[in-house]
Amino acid sequence: MMRGEWAAAAETLRLAADKKDGWGWGVNNGDIWIAESAARLVLLAELERDVDVTQPLADVARLLERGAARAAEVRVRVRVRFRLRFRLRVS
Repeated sequence: MMRGEWAAAAETLRLAADKKDGWGWGVNNGDIWIAESAARLVLLAELERDVDVTQPLADVARLLERGAARAAEVRVRVRVRFRLRFRLRVS
């Protein structure tokens, strides 16, 4: 992404996320799908003005929803772990 190779970045991120269903990359909070959606948005911004972007925008929205769902899942897991550890120390 740093070299402006947005299509390659989006495809690399998609392939990486598919390998482990998004787990094992970064901090596992949905960041891989959020990064892919950012790359795809830049690609859309670079398109000609008369191109239909309805489906590509729906794909970006789907990626953001996956990222948001993973972030919510991770927050719940972190809260449960913290509460369990805290309760064990207090008991």
